[in-house]
Amino acid sequence: MVKLSKRLQCVAEFVTEGARVADIGSDHALLPVYLRQTGRCRSAVAGELNPGPYTAALKQVQAAGLQATVAVRRGNGLDVIEAADETDTVIIAGMGGVLISEILEAGRVKGKLANVYKLILQPNVGEFAVRRWLVAHNWLLKAETILEEDGKIYEIIQAVREVGVSEAGMNDSGSTGVDNGTDADNKTADAHNGMRDGDPDTAQNGNRSLYDTGLIFDECGIQVTQELLYSLGPLLIRNPNEVWRKKWQLELDKLEHICQQLAQSGQQESREKESTLRQEMNKIKEVLACSHRDKPSSS
Repeated sequence: MVKLSKRLQCVAEFVTEGARVADIGSDHALLPVYLRQTGRCRSAVAGELNPGPYTAALKQVQAAGLQATVAVRRGNGLDVIEAADETDTVIIAGMGGVLISEILEAGRVKGKLANVYKLILQPNVGEFAVRRWLVAHNWLLKAETILEEDGKIYEIIQAVREVGVSEAGMNDSGSTGVDNGTDADNKTADAHNGMRDGDPDTAQNGNRSLYDTGLIFDECGIQVTQELLYSLGPLLIRNPNEVWRKKWQLELDKLEHICQQLAQSGQQESREKESTLRQEMNKIKEVLACSHRDKPSSS
């Protein structure tokens, strides 16, 4: 059985048992092979654009003897998904957030997400772009996690489409082959207060509550913009851990360095940029201070 990194293992745990998966940018197809070897998915597509990783993925699947259930295809983004695959889960891991959102948008326009129920996304940078795209296209943010491996910090984002609403606007309840009430999904960091799938307004209402800063920061008396929450992570910020705090302290250090460079310039534009960055830094500092406060226990 193949061995996954801590990062990919966490991605794999977000896959619902019995799913039909498309792993975009699959590299050596480690994740699809693992998901089949463990029986976690029924079938998988390993998509790669470049010839080297594509060949490596082919060899990995052949070595595992999984050619019947893991299809390795060369193509751009979601173009590797075919209707016959009945793909219900798309994984895009290890790319920048802007690129991930561009891949999703290109696939959406071509109808490649029509029957997809779950997105599992792991941007290396630019997480804000992923969350912004999800909100814009009514994907319900279901869970987020953050971890550190080999000195690098990664965020993994899971989003779902509410049952009853397809990309084409048709009723497709039950067509994905995914049990939406599995224990795995119920254990995720769900912040939607019991809202049920099936309500056509679920995604809009759920995301609205997620990005309602008053629900997060009332106790600290601070306000943040939705744009900043796209970066901070609305679920991560509700359950902050030390890795999340470390990430944002490192981000503050980077911004401080940029501000010092801008301060050395005598140009008006540079001074204005520094002022804007200082305001953003102050808000992040307030959020970090709030995250260290003890949450009142519920009785």
